[in-house]
Amino acid sequence: MNPLLERFLSYVKIDTTPSEESESSPTTDRQFDLLRLLEDELTGMGIGRVMVSDTGVLYAKMPGGIGSETLGLIAHVDTSPDAPGSDITPILHRNWDGKPIELPGGVTIDPAQTKDMQRYIGGTIVTSDGTTLLGADDKAGVAIVMETCRRLMADSSIERPPLVIAFTPDEEVGRGVDNFDTGEFGADFAYTVDGGCLGYIDTQTFNAWKALWSIEGREVHPGSARGVMLNAVRIASELVCLLRPEEMPENSDGMEGYYYPLYIRGTTSKAEVRLIVRDFTEEGMKTRLQELEAVRNLLRARYPDAVIELQTSEQYRNPGEILQRDRRLVEYAIEGSARAGIEAQEGSIRGGTDGSRLSYMGLPTVNLPTGGEMYHSRTEWIAEQGMELALESLIETIRIWGSTPGNKVAFLTGISVPGRMGPLRTLRVVVFVELFNQDLDRLILSSTILSLFGIPRVLPVELHCIEGLPDLPVLLPLPFKDSVDGFFMASREQMISHQPEHAGQLSVTHQVQLPEMLFELLQFPLHANPSPAYAAAV
Repeated sequence: MNPLLERFLSYVKIDTTPSEESESSPTTDRQFDLLRLLEDELTGMGIGRVMVSDTGVLYAKMPGGIGSETLGLIAHVDTSPDAPGSDITPILHRNWDGKPIELPGGVTIDPAQTKDMQRYIGGTIVTSDGTTLLGADDKAGVAIVMETCRRLMADSSIERPPLVIAFTPDEEVGRGVDNFDTGEFGADFAYTVDGGCLGYIDTQTFNAWKALWSIEGREVHPGSARGVMLNAVRIASELVCLLRPEEMPENSDGMEGYYYPLYIRGTTSKAEVRLIVRDFTEEGMKTRLQELEAVRNLLRARYPDAVIELQTSEQYRNPGEILQRDRRLVEYAIEGSARAGIEAQEGSIRGGTDGSRLSYMGLPTVNLPTGGEMYHSRTEWIAEQGMELALESLIETIRIWGSTPGNKVAFLTGISVPGRMGPLRTLRVVVFVELFNQDLDRLILSSTILSLFGIPRVLPVELHCIEGLPDLPVLLPLPFKDSVDGFFMASREQMISHQPEHAGQLSVTHQVQLPEMLFELLQFPLHANPSPAYAAAV
């Protein structure tokens, strides 16, 4: 049996189900069982710095690595509470013939209901016995990260950047990074290994909110209930029926959002309903929350003597905009997949990951696949070959990070300067700097580069700084190249001097012409050697 599969099978047998009701961290002590095992295994590999926090986050730092930027790998140890997660009995279906798989627990896995299962005909499919979930979400990710560590420790010839590892608890109940210390972790960028089908590099997740309804009715003997009883359970049922059925998980797909009633609990006198609400856009989420308030107001009007309360709270946000600021996470993962023989594309996940919140905590995080499907259910499955390909893709991605240590890009979109002409097209200007100083970059770019380049405050400008003075701007991530309006080079002295007269000495390495109307607006002639003002405009 290959080491990755063997590792995975050992992990899924450990019950790590979290609790939605618990307020402790982690929400269940049993998650420590796997965390301590991982701690021992990492230490046994020779990784010196391994630590499990009191709140159930494991941090580890790999030795070695080339470059000034640290890459993080993250997976979560808990499994979904939506299906039983204890006493898991994994079954290996070797030489799978492509037909539906009937499990002893009375459920059938139909490949026609999956996206990618047919890819693995002739290979090995791993399932539970049908009485529990399998736990591939995310113990497949845990196994892939752990096997990556083993491979890197065993083979020092594999190029890699400085690497750090983290395993989190309680991701499935929305608390995976409640106690995550990004400073302790020490990464500049990260990947979660928490996806499904191969071929998708997830940069977008839902915006996620939860909604808890509480309903107080009035109980009375049913024989004398007319005009007196207020049945809280019936009001709760009516609440769910007021939500549009076409916007439920079972009737939506792609980039469509949904309402998902998780449960109704209660009696005649008191009931509660829990929903989760999902949408890819902030505007869409705002509309959905307003619709819930409208439902509450309607029910209050229908049942004025009942007490109907709605509490909503945010769980995580779509990190898509943040992840566009530096495309290397995506482009390197796509290239790494290609080197492993997988044609990958940027995609979205109809759910969330720890990376959704980490990206807003200052750690841009993209999600990678694991090679399975039907997660959170008794029909969950994963392919041995899928895990192997996910592992190879990750290692190749790490090689790319390790082979380009000098290609440091500081995409500082957060200090973009708005123009005075309103919502016109933003000019994207890239400056190659001889020596990049991480401590000075924001100061230089935000307060002095406008004067350095003589930038007129007419159009909005987005400035980016790259370390190094190449002959041509070939080091930029490919998608970013096509959207840049101008490339310029500046020496260390030019950047530090802050003297506007130095702007005329800047050399242009490449130009992309802007639409003619912008030049007419700025009244700048086209120059092979642009003036300082024109340099700013291109």
